[in-house]
Amino acid sequence: SWFALWLPYLAGGQIFGILLCRTFFESIPEDLFEAARIDGASEFLIYRKIALPLSLPILATLAIMQFIATYNDYIWPLVTISDTSKQVFSVGVTRFGFEGNLNMGPVMAGYLIGSIPLVLVFLLGMKYYVQGIMSGALKA
Repeated sequence: SWFALWLPYLAGGQIFGILLCRTFFESIPEDLFEAARIDGASEFLIYRKIALPLSLPILATLAIMQFIATYNDYIWPLVTISDTSKQVFSVGVTRFGFEGNLNMGPVMAGYLIGSIPLVLVFLLGMKYYVQGIMSGALKA
């Protein structure tokens, strides 16, 4: 079922994101938050006006990486979903390639079509992805 497919991502898929965001938020100077508190900002306002805009690159990086990892997952969907009509893309194209006659043209066309969502997600978030990667590499 779909629940069996999504359960590992709901239960344990956030660990990498928590560690990545924790490291990022620890690198933000505490002086920014203290200055906002002195100016009378509430914790929610500090989050909304300071922390969230600063964290957009790391959140976009995390979203892109999670999407690509989930989209390319092969073993877990192969094990949990037995109904071929519910199979995810990677398992379906692989099964299509091994159905008797090995005609690589349609298989490669399937992989090309299947890579379009990955390219679109990366192109839409590339600016934030590069900023997120660079924020961990540069010292402020």
